[in-house]
Parts: sequence; structure tokens; C-alpha cells
Amino acid sequence: MNKTKKRMTRKIMLMTAGLCLLFTSCLKSEEKKTAPTEPIFLRRGVEVDLVLKGTIKSRKHPKRDMRIYDLKSFEGQTHGFPRQAQFIAPGINLEDFDDTAVKVTVRAKPEATGDLGSTEIVRVLSVEKLDDAEARKLAKQAEAEKVRTFDPSPNALPYSGTWGVRMPLPSAQWPDKLEEFDVNVFAKQVSKLKTASYVILNVTHPANPVHYTGPHPELEKILNTSRFLKTPSFPKRDLLGEALDAVRATGKKTLVYFACEGFHTGRAQEQLQDVWFNYIESQGMTHYEAVRKLILKHYVEKYGSKIDGWWFDGAGGLTKSERLLWRETVHAGNPKAIIAYNRMAGPPFRSTPQCDYFGGHPTPRSQHKFWDPINLPMITAIEAGPWMTADGQPVDKPGNGALGHVFMGLQDRWTIGKCAFPPQQAIEWTTRVLSAGGMYTWAVPCAGSEMASKQFELLLEVDKAVENLRKQTKPK
Repeated sequence: MNKTKKRMTRKIMLMTAGLCLLFTSCLKSEEKKTAPTEPIFLRRGVEVDLVLKGTIKSRKHPKRDMRIYDLKSFEGQTHGFPRQAQFIAPGINLEDFDDTAVKVTVRAKPEATGDLGSTEIVRVLSVEKLDDAEARKLAKQAEAEKVRTFDPSPNALPYSGTWGVRMPLPSAQWPDKLEEFDVNVFAKQVSKLKTASYVILNVTHPANPVHYTGPHPELEKILNTSRFLKTPSFPKRDLLGEALDAVRATGKKTLVYFACEGFHTGRAQEQLQDVWFNYIESQGMTHYEAVRKLILKHYVEKYGSKIDGWWFDGAGGLTKSERLLWRETVHAGNPKAIIAYNRMAGPPFRSTPQCDYFGGHPTPRSQHKFWDPINLPMITAIEAGPWMTADGQPVDKPGNGALGHVFMGLQDRWTIGKCAFPPQQAIEWTTRVLSAGGMYTWAVPCAGSEMASKQFELLLEVDKAVENLRKQTKPK
């Protein structure tokens, strides 16, 4: 069956709560349009007409003397309008609606099935100002979405005043390194950091959601990734499982890094993405629903309580309802696991209300080094109160906020580079955060089966400083 026939025969309802997508008709001409009637299943590459509600905001073009217009939707997503006039219906001047709450009808092209966040607006069909009453109502609903819907303190509380280290395991992208990795050598090194409470390992390759550190034979059989990638997505050796056992034997907890984008990424060839989307559409699943059900759930069930927490990268495409479903999936394997959805970088602290602890990502390294003064407010914010709202405001009780967490590299890049963080500054920032009750993670590169030597030497100094701190503050 060709693609045109598939488009005509399949209309699957989008079941993602909170998205206000209204189907008009996917017509190439604008003269004949029907009124919005029903939700539609957003399919990758298939243009649809949508009605969106939000506030139009303008910003200055970084290089040209012109304004760029975006729609800040009430669902918390930003949609960029076309910059060329021929893609905006005649009679519409976006300047007239700047900083105004509106209802916009657009023709849009989803880049990923079911993902409104990655849907490109290709034409603006109409813009209508919302009346003040409806605008206030929608804005109030949007503010209510920021309220924490659960009490995170039972899970995050044990991490208050703790620190740990993140070292990436070699994934299936580096098959030789993966096969040669000695988990016992790594665990022996980890055990020397006596005051460190946890280690962050990785399910996916860093910033690469198509290669993994643990096997998944069922999905590999479906996708047959070796046809499209230099190395298959999933290894045969269960390096992650071995490492989890080895770290647990040292008495430390293990959190894991997980890149959320799945096979909708520039790391995957278009042919592989086609295989992924054709399969999940045949199962009636949206993209992030499929990542959750086909990938995340597999590793949650495989490792269970061996994983004490998750650090989700690239989580900007997850809606509130999907983030809550990911929480349910994680907690089915370990009800005590802590969760962070990394969406924002640099001070002030910001997160989604579905986090137990903050992602702690500093100002992007492409703009500033980790140790630059611009990141100091992350330290002082935790000193003002380690538990914060999603907007970074301190709260009186742990149950009313997420735990402040700082996540930085000892080098100028996340997973490679020479140790360059000023030693005394590293010690000072760590002890200040721990003294205030926050959480601090140091990212270091992998060298063979161990952490890079220079970084590890500095970690030993941090470890000694934390040991002295605890001796000084230990109740007599």
C-alpha cells in the first residue's frame, strides 16, 4: 500500500492530554476549508491544518534588521512563524498582534509522529485575537500546570547533601571499547571515592539516542538497525547490567542518563527513521509514547531497582501528561527512583513540576566554561534554599519543591578533554552546595575502564574535602 492510500485509510485519534489540536482539512488550497471538528493523530511528514492558542511574541533577528515572531502556546511550547511574507495569508500583519493572546489557524508539518513540539508551521492561515476572559482563563490554566502534582521529598530527600560522579560507559557505537571494558576495575576506582554517594552511568550514548549500553534483541529484530548504522543500536553484551551490579557492590547508588529523542534524531539516517515511524504508526503510537513503551520500559523492567534514578536529556518534546507517564513507567521498576527532566540550562534553576531533582545543567559550554562566574548563581541559589519550585524559588519544606542539583564537567566538554576546572574552586563549590543541603555531580571522561586520571586525582581532593567537612559538622 503506497503512502497516499495509507493517509486516506488511517485516522487515529491523538490521546495525549493537554494538546488542543483541531482538525480542519489537509487541503492544498485555502479557498475551501471546513470548521475544526476532531482531534487528529499527527503523522510525520503529513501536513495538517491546526488551531493553536497562545501569545504572539516578537524578537530581534540575530543578524538582520527584522523581527521574528513566535507563538508561545498555552501548552508551554514555542512555535516559530514563517519569516517570508508569501507563507502568511494576505491581510495578516503579525506586528499587529505582538504580545497579544490569539487563536491561530496554521498549516503545519509534523517532523515526528504525534509531537506538536517538533511540528513546523509552514503557512499562517488566520489570526484572531482572543477575548480577555478566555485569555485569562487559559493563562490561569497554564499557571496551574506549573504546580507540583506529587510530593517528591520521600525519594529525593536522601540525596540532600550528597555528591557523585558521572562517567559514560562505551555504548554500541564503540563496540571494541564496550567489549574491552572491565567493570571490576571501574568499581574498584569508584570505591576509592569514599564520600561519594552515587554514580551516573548511561543507558544511551551521550547525546545520542540511537546507541545503547544494554541489549534489546526484540527492538533490534524489528528495526534491524545494522542496515543503516555503522554499528547496530544495541550491543549483545550487557555492559550496563554488569556495571550496575559492580557499582551496587561498592555500596553506592546508581543513576542513569537517558537521551529521550529515540530514533527521531540526526544521528539516525532517514531510512532508519522511516522504519521506526512506519512501525510505531502501525501500532497506533505517537513518537514519545513509543520511546516510552518500546525502549524505556524495556530497560526499566530489565534492571528494576538496580537503577536508583534517571536523568532524562532532550526532554523538551515531552508534554506534561507524557512526563507523568514516564514517571509511572520508571516507578513500576523502582518506586524510590528519583527523576530529572533536563530542559533548561544555566541559572536560575528551572525545571518541570514532574522532577524530583533539578537537571542542574549549567550555562551551555559553547557560551561559557563550566567554571565561569556566570554559573556561580547556581551555587548561591542552593545556599538560599536547596528545595525550589519549578521556577527556582526557594520553598520552606522539601515536599513543596525539587532538590537543587548542580551538574558540571571537570573539563571544558562533557565527556572529553583535559582536566581544567580550577581545583580550589571545584572543592569550594562542592562543599558549599553540600553544606546547604544540595546535590552535586561531576562529569568526567572515560579512559579505558576507568575515569580519566587527572580528573580522578581532583575527585580524590574533593572527596577528602567533603570528608573533612562532614567531620567538622558531625554532631558531638
